[in-house]
Amino acid sequence: MVELAEEAGKFNVAFEASFTLGNAQKCIEILVKSNRSPEAALFAHAYAPSQLPKLTKDWAKHLETMKLPFSPVDVTQEADF
Repeated sequence: MVELAEEAGKFNVAFEASFTLGNAQKCIEILVKSNRSPEAALFAHAYAPSQLPKLTKDWAKHLETMKLPFSPVDVTQEADF
C-alpha cells in the first residue's frame, strides 16, 4: 500500500501507512520526496534523531532558497524553560 500510494503521488496516504507500520525511515523519505524538509526534520527530531543533522541542513537550504531569514537550528534545539 505504501508503494502504491507513493507511486500515485498520494504522499499523505503513504506517510500514514508507513507511520502506522512504524517505519520512521520511510516516513522521512516520503516527507523529503514531497518537498517537506521542515516536517522531515521535526519528525526526525522525535523519531530518528540520528538523521536530524542532515535533515536540518536540507531544511536550511530550503529556507535559503526561499530567501527566508529563519534558522532551523533554533526550532530543533531543546528549549530551556
